[in-house]
Amino acid sequence: MTNPQVASNLTRTEPARKMKLGYGRVSTENEGQTTSIEAQQRRLKEYGCNEIFLDRASGGSLNRPNMQRLRKRASELAKLGPVEVVVTAPERLSRDQIELISLIGEFEKAGIVVHSLDAGGMSVDDPDKKLTWSILGSTYEFQRNNSKRKIRERKDRDRKQCRRMGSNAHFGYRWNDTNTKRLPDPDKWPIAREIVTRYLNGEGLPTLVRWLRDSHSIERTTTGLYSWLKSDAIRGHTSHRFVAGEKKREVFYNTHTPLITLSEDKALRLRFQSNKRHSGKRKIRAVSGLCRCVSCRYVLSLCDDGRPRKNGKQYYYFRCKGKRSKGLKCPESGTIPYTSVEPLILEAICKRAADIAAAVVEPEEKKENPKILKLREDLRQLETMHADNQRSSIAEAINDIQREIIDLQSFKEQYQADQQQLDELVQAIATPTFWDGLGEEERNQIYQELRVVVWCCGREIISVEVDRKL
Repeated sequence: MTNPQVASNLTRTEPARKMKLGYGRVSTENEGQTTSIEAQQRRLKEYGCNEIFLDRASGGSLNRPNMQRLRKRASELAKLGPVEVVVTAPERLSRDQIELISLIGEFEKAGIVVHSLDAGGMSVDDPDKKLTWSILGSTYEFQRNNSKRKIRERKDRDRKQCRRMGSNAHFGYRWNDTNTKRLPDPDKWPIAREIVTRYLNGEGLPTLVRWLRDSHSIERTTTGLYSWLKSDAIRGHTSHRFVAGEKKREVFYNTHTPLITLSEDKALRLRFQSNKRHSGKRKIRAVSGLCRCVSCRYVLSLCDDGRPRKNGKQYYYFRCKGKRSKGLKCPESGTIPYTSVEPLILEAICKRAADIAAAVVEPEEKKENPKILKLREDLRQLETMHADNQRSSIAEAINDIQREIIDLQSFKEQYQADQQQLDELVQAIATPTFWDGLGEEERNQIYQELRVVVWCCGREIISVEVDRKL
């Protein structure tokens, strides 16, 4: 016979204790004192939360690490007893109305109560309160979208004024007092110039990184240095992305003093193209990257058979490997000997250069840049106004126009110098002896500058084009 006292003890169960899970979130470190992460954590502890989950992320999405942990933990505890999710305010959960209602519905379906300490301790446990939470969610979403619109308008305004957009001024520069223009940094400008000079003289990026660390105690990476050499800032331009992460940029030209000249810019671009084409895996040959297939338009690959000849030299040849990476194959087969390509290139270049050098070109009348003429006319008007009315704004406008005229004149002088250098090159390459003392890398650089293309078809060379208008 069963003892009644034992039977009563077996049927009686203790009520499960309600678990309170607190959640806090901030978007930025500088939120107000009443909504800071520490203030939220303190209020949640005072309410008696057993576990607290904190996030530092935007409220526009539920993809937050501790939010996911909270959802998982609440679902597990809801199977054992009553669970209450506590927040200081509804917008701590989400600032998107649809996601907020979806999250509340998920908790409600699992039997979890959502409680807010603000608004008199309002909980979601009846339709009227759920409607209130929905209205609050739409309000939070409106505030978030309005804040994003204001930030976007401010960024667009700052972008058009070429103001500082939160980034540094690039190595070698500093921002002026109003953060509207880059100025040469007297301490880092000589170092930046030496980096460019060393890179153009053939030093690699790892060598430059070690030199900066050992000689000037400046830490840089090869990727960062490469991006700096390709940036618009050292060329005197200011560029901004329309949307973060996109490649499309808006460029404002000649906004500050350039670190490099036009000739150095050309040399850098040629070095980048050469590095991209050869990747340092093979010695740069004179005609590397110049031969293309007529059928698939791909650049022919320079190959060797791996067996040196009796004279100790490798046999190099060009072969089309176009479209093989996509499972296709170029219809043109056969190889072209390496030694048969360069004589045809030299013949085409010398012939083109000799024709141009022999032609009689009448010197054009020197004309002033129309933009400079317009700026000088505006400058005369402003100087007349400044003589009558001594105002600081007129003086600043005069200084800006004078600087712009100087920049345009320096650009014109550099362009004329480059054209003169190109004319001298045309005169020189017209003579066959010009190529005797040049190495393969130097010849390849000249071919790239002249945009030489050798069109091939199977085992035949169809034509040699010199695209550059000498």
